[in-house]
Amino acid sequence: MNNWLKSALATLLYVVSLGSAGGQQPDAISNPAYANTLREIQQAKTLSYTVTHFIDGEDGSLQVSLVTESEHRSPNLYRETRFDENRNVRTVDIVDTNAKKQLRLDMQAKTATWLDQPVNVYGPGSPLEMLASFIKKMPVDAAGQRETNEGKADVFEVSSRLSLWFDTESRDLVGFSMSKLDQDFSPQLSDLGKSPVRHGAAMPIGQVRSDIQYGEDIREERFKMEVPRGFEVVE
Repeated sequence: MNNWLKSALATLLYVVSLGSAGGQQPDAISNPAYANTLREIQQAKTLSYTVTHFIDGEDGSLQVSLVTESEHRSPNLYRETRFDENRNVRTVDIVDTNAKKQLRLDMQAKTATWLDQPVNVYGPGSPLEMLASFIKKMPVDAAGQRETNEGKADVFEVSSRLSLWFDTESRDLVGFSMSKLDQDFSPQLSDLGKSPVRHGAAMPIGQVRSDIQYGEDIREERFKMEVPRGFEVVE
């Protein structure tokens, strides 16, 4: 995870924690219409979503710099699949934050690397807890609507950096976006389908997490920390 994204998440988590520090009940929610959605996320044991990182293109349009599919099994297991500019799988990371172990598989070079200190994952606590914290503090009124892969979504601006998207009918959380404060960041549905440019081309100005699924059956075998047959272990 890039440093500015770590900083943004840390700031947002601090802000949403202020209410409970002031005596608010832990499960209080500012928008009661989404209490059921909050409860479902709090009770979920699994989470998956697609992360699309954006940079400024030379013509002023948004370009995709990285696409990742993330899976989480509460409380400590992660699997992150990254794709190259042709949408082929580039790397797979399998992480156990309790054991502080990470296995990185280069699917193109057929190599495996063990990391003693996990990188590119959340810190203590589940990402489900992070989402619950955001929903507790979201405003009552939507800022507007947008199109998603699931249909129309109501958009709620939690802060100048963070917007949550909820399906207009089911009220399920289907996505959210985070951006840098000093950048205009308004990705459209068509932007999410773009192929990434060369990895590391520039510092991202924002990211979208879409196709969110929580409480789905993600097999524990997906998180096995075993080097596949035919892979060479490298330092």
